[in-house]
Amino acid sequence: MAEHQSPKPESNPPSPHPAMGSSIPQKRAYEDEHIPAVSSPLNPDVTSSRLSRVKEKAPIHREQREKKESLKKRESKASSVNGADFSRGTPDRSIGSGKFDGPLTSSASVLGPTRYNMLPAPKPSDYLPPRGPVLTPHHTKPALKPEDGPTQFYEISEHVHNRKGFRYIHCVADPAFPSSHYYRQSETEPFTSCISFEDSSPHILFDQSAKQITTEKGFRMARANVGVREGRWYWECRITSGIGGTGPESAEASTGTDGQANNHTVRSGGHIRLGWARREANLEAPVGFDAYSYGLRDVAGQKVHQSRPKNFFPAGEDISEGDVIGLEINLPSLAMHRKVVEGHYNPAVDVNDDVEDHGAEAPDIIRDRIPVPYKNNNYFEEVEYQPTKDLEDLMNPSPLAASSVGNGAAAGPPPNPTHPLVPLRTLPNSSIKIYKNGKFVGIPFTDLLSFLPPASKPLAQPGTREGLDDGMLGYFPAISVYRGGAAEVNLGPDFWNPPPEDQDVDTMGTETRVKKLRPVCERYNEQIAEDITYDLVDEVDFWLRDGGLSQPKPSLLNGPTRAAALGPSSPCIGLAVTQYLLRAPQLHNVVVVARSREPLETLKTQYPTQVQVVCGDLSDLTIGKKAVELAVEKWGRLDSLVLNHGVLDAVARLEDLEIEAWKRTFDLNFFSILGFVKAALGHLRRCHGSVIFTSSGAAASGYATWGAYGASKGMQWAFVASGRPQITNASIETAAINHLALTLANEEELVTSISVRPGVVDTEMQREIREVHNGVMSQNDVKRFSLLKEQGQLLRPEQPGHVIAKLALGAPKWLSGQFLRYV
Repeated sequence: MAEHQSPKPESNPPSPHPAMGSSIPQKRAYEDEHIPAVSSPLNPDVTSSRLSRVKEKAPIHREQREKKESLKKRESKASSVNGADFSRGTPDRSIGSGKFDGPLTSSASVLGPTRYNMLPAPKPSDYLPPRGPVLTPHHTKPALKPEDGPTQFYEISEHVHNRKGFRYIHCVADPAFPSSHYYRQSETEPFTSCISFEDSSPHILFDQSAKQITTEKGFRMARANVGVREGRWYWECRITSGIGGTGPESAEASTGTDGQANNHTVRSGGHIRLGWARREANLEAPVGFDAYSYGLRDVAGQKVHQSRPKNFFPAGEDISEGDVIGLEINLPSLAMHRKVVEGHYNPAVDVNDDVEDHGAEAPDIIRDRIPVPYKNNNYFEEVEYQPTKDLEDLMNPSPLAASSVGNGAAAGPPPNPTHPLVPLRTLPNSSIKIYKNGKFVGIPFTDLLSFLPPASKPLAQPGTREGLDDGMLGYFPAISVYRGGAAEVNLGPDFWNPPPEDQDVDTMGTETRVKKLRPVCERYNEQIAEDITYDLVDEVDFWLRDGGLSQPKPSLLNGPTRAAALGPSSPCIGLAVTQYLLRAPQLHNVVVVARSREPLETLKTQYPTQVQVVCGDLSDLTIGKKAVELAVEKWGRLDSLVLNHGVLDAVARLEDLEIEAWKRTFDLNFFSILGFVKAALGHLRRCHGSVIFTSSGAAASGYATWGAYGASKGMQWAFVASGRPQITNASIETAAINHLALTLANEEELVTSISVRPGVVDTEMQREIREVHNGVMSQNDVKRFSLLKEQGQLLRPEQPGHVIAKLALGAPKWLSGQFLRYV
């Protein structure tokens, strides 16, 4: 008979992160450009010269870090009679607090997320939904039922794992979040509750649904993508490869901490441990390895916590292949939880867990994170919560601590709701129940350790802040697999063996109010709703820091910056568009561009904070770049271009008009348009912005002596339309123009482009037609335009101007590429 040894209870490997001092610097000062305070997997080290420049701008004062004590030093402290110190409790709430830099909150200290400045602008691909990992077939395993067929397991790649003290969450660029650098949280396939790709060991292998896992290595852990914080929750785990399977037989010996030995022969196809784990639990170890997880061992059904197995199942009973284990957790309300960690819990008074009213205001959810790119995806990177020294001392006490008074967790009282050390405070009436194949087995764990800050602390490094809850602290369904062991999770709602309905009884034996038992899968949609809420709160928070309603800033959630390029300074369509934007309830910001400055100064005086002026010859192809750069420099963004300029100077018959006149007209009426668009495209993509072209009826029908003007306006139309331009007086129906139109439609999916024919408007151009060009133009055309003026049939500039302004503020995407006619 071949021998096969099961994994023995493991020793405690060294912690990957040394314990750091409890005094953490406050929120880092804003930097002109983001440089990570320390390196991370996705933010590599930077050069010393670059770091020195940042330190000169915003020096960070650090206190000396506390080194991790050696075993010898801890023994020395334990032997000191007067060395006890249980004074550490809830840290000062002011640590890590910061003030908004906006004027609306200058009078009070308010917590808010850290903001990083000068992040690179999102690329067009950043606006696409994030993708899941690449799945590479690894091997197959036979199913428990032959008719189900084998299970294909995959190795995942092109993906980032939570490691080295950092946590990663998918994000996507969204123009609705300008103050948050355009990024918000997102999800990837399979869009349901399952085992998390990010929150698992890199050696875990998944099936395509992410509900079955295995490994070829030693014990490795994976947590679900949903966690629970209060209430009663239930999930199931089916052993698909483990004890009692097709593996070799071996004599298994398991001994609990109570000294009782269990010796029996099993056939093993790998091993499984399952339970509930916090975020601090080590993913490279089994469930129950440390103080941050509570596990169940398949051999003899032992319960495991802090690597100490204890007998739980009846003697001789294992968790074998095919068994379905149900796990229920019962947690008090967050209000009761906060009382415990804040030191306000009184066992004599706080008997009932009244969820509705505990008299304690919930603290804000604060998420200090920054978007970082990795493998064609974007992730929010945040500092992960780390094991604390107090719980490490509890797990591995000094040898002399049990017989002497010492300065550590092991020398004090056992964990309880009022323990002097916050990480050792437990949650009253909390428990974990176990079911096997639908039958209740027992309650292996009660008085679970608390997890709300300051019981949980982030990795100590410059810039991190203690005492903050990011909304995802809690207990997560967790499975660890060992050398071929495989398991499948069922997070609900259709369970294989639903638990029986029963009364919820606390650990004191006193009947309490019955809490509804809920499947863990219901937390998935709740978490998404919470994420959306927190994203909106952060956006408003940053918006307030930018000034909020106190002045028209570009980062307003409902008031984006608009840039308009104006034509002549006399009453015209461009002026009407600008006045509409400036007077709109949202108070938009506008860059105005024209040939003369004097009329624009009136606007600048009337709207000093909303108007910026650029003057110059619009045939200068650099004017567009200057206007765009001014908008971005002043307000940080650009949402729309309204390109309204054009001239009718070259009015002559074809045989009389010099080529240079054609060139000048095209430079002003068309090529300058290209200059604006080329300079603005990058910024417009970021905001899913728009370009509104003011075209002309001359673009689609010919007028004698208007060849240059009509052709140039026709090219504007061709620039945005996907059809063929109809130009009669100038032969410019070339493949190049059609190709330009098609290229724009294909390349710029994030930008809406619309060309508008405003009709015959009472502008300076109409005066020139009647008074300047009447001797050159066809008399029929002159008479037609004159009659329109005399009969009052010319449109007022405000009529098409307000329509154009509204299109600039929110043109529907389905209009992109259209040539619209006002009348």
